[in-house]
Amino acid sequence: MTQPLKDAQQVQESWYSFPYHYIASLHPRFGVAKVYDWVLNYTSAITFLLERVEQETERATIIDIGCGDGRLTHELARRFPESQLNGVDYSEQAIRLAQALNRQKNVRFEARDLIVHPIEADNDVAVLMEVYEHIEPTNASAFLRGIRDTLRPGGVLHLTVPHSNQPIAPHHFRHFDSALLSQEVSEYFDIDVIKPFERIGRRRKWLNRLLINRLFILNHQGLLNRVFQHYMAHMFHCESEDECQRLYLRAIRR
Repeated sequence: MTQPLKDAQQVQESWYSFPYHYIASLHPRFGVAKVYDWVLNYTSAITFLLERVEQETERATIIDIGCGDGRLTHELARRFPESQLNGVDYSEQAIRLAQALNRQKNVRFEARDLIVHPIEADNDVAVLMEVYEHIEPTNASAFLRGIRDTLRPGGVLHLTVPHSNQPIAPHHFRHFDSALLSQEVSEYFDIDVIKPFERIGRRRKWLNRLLINRLFILNHQGLLNRVFQHYMAHMFHCESEDECQRLYLRAIRR
């Protein structure tokens, strides 16, 4: 039988919710932090999706498709502790990381390719954040069919993709405008909302430089919170596809 953890051991155990030992880098590339310039994009998209899922009246079961290392799944589980979260990704390495970093009772992860091995399930909500652009166009229909099959009839799909305004990244097959995205998703779903978001602009570039640049990383918690709140309130939303970086779609399974 496992012995109960003592106070000091419980403190140590709590630190392992994140692999903090991997933050520092050794010489000859010594570093005290790992920094990515897409942090603002990523955190704002998670915030945006959490708000959209929160509006659903039925969310007892949520599936995060293309969950990767499980960060979005983790945040969904924190926001909706009454829900059962299922994270699915074709990468076994990503799933092992997700399992190691997420020990909540309401979270489960599985390595599975939905094109090759579909799931017949009855989830209330499916979430795909920046996943569909990683699917080869020849497999798009089969992938969407696999997503549909994870949902109950009337279940809701929440999806984000990069807009075709943006150059295609080396690890993406393509980007989308609303016409193409709607055409493909409507094969299996009824489209409810397509919304452009994440406005393109110089102010946003300068804000990123304030957060991260060659000389420093902004690390004052009060200022960081103000920057993020300002960004979400004044620089994130947009009305026109001409000025957006990404698209959001909400659709209903037939």
